[in-house]
Amino acid sequence: MLGLLIDRDLKLLRFMGQWQFMQVAQCARYLGCSEQVARRRLRALKQLGLVTVVVPFADMKQVYWVTTEGIKLVRGVVPANSPKLGPKLSQFEHDRILVDIAVDFAVANQDYDIYGEIEMRRVDAEAVAQNESTRFAIKRWQAARQVNVFPDMSAVKNGRRFVIEYEHTQKDRARLQSLMSAYANSSEVAAIKYYASPAAFPQLSRVYEHLLPNLPHVGGKPKVQIEQYEEGSE
Repeated sequence: MLGLLIDRDLKLLRFMGQWQFMQVAQCARYLGCSEQVARRRLRALKQLGLVTVVVPFADMKQVYWVTTEGIKLVRGVVPANSPKLGPKLSQFEHDRILVDIAVDFAVANQDYDIYGEIEMRRVDAEAVAQNESTRFAIKRWQAARQVNVFPDMSAVKNGRRFVIEYEHTQKDRARLQSLMSAYANSSEVAAIKYYASPAAFPQLSRVYEHLLPNLPHVGGKPKVQIEQYEEGSE
């Protein structure tokens, strides 16, 4: 099978395996090619059983995700308790826009290693199985106990970890405040960027302003930054 693949295919499979799904235009931007070329490579990957495709809504474009065979090819094994990939209709817009943000970051910062939540959970699960320290889980308080949380995305360079979160809808204020504080106070995270849709940004701003006086600083700026995200603005 490897003889039928090119480096670009493997690069795309590794990246796709970190997200619930990707669309053709996103794949093309990530690879730096035309949508026609991206569609042709995705068609080849589908024929090999490495990706699958659906049209989730009648008026939507196709979405692709990596199959179990594709994950096995790029990871060597299929992780135990690995999540089911593919579009989840209840969070479709969040996941779609998150990939847009991830692709834009990856293209602009090619010297960073990009991790989606799926990949972060896999890496940490392997560490736990080998009695090693986890790399990505952040502890936060919930109902008087500490729980592990994972961001939407991490970017790592020279051992420094940059975290990105995307808020598509309003979260419970107390939960959002707890999460933001956990990231800000984590010694394992160098900086955090929150993006939010126009609908979610007002609440995010209120929580941020409340925490701002006590936020640690990095390079003269608050360790946590926020920005309203509108499609086409990046």
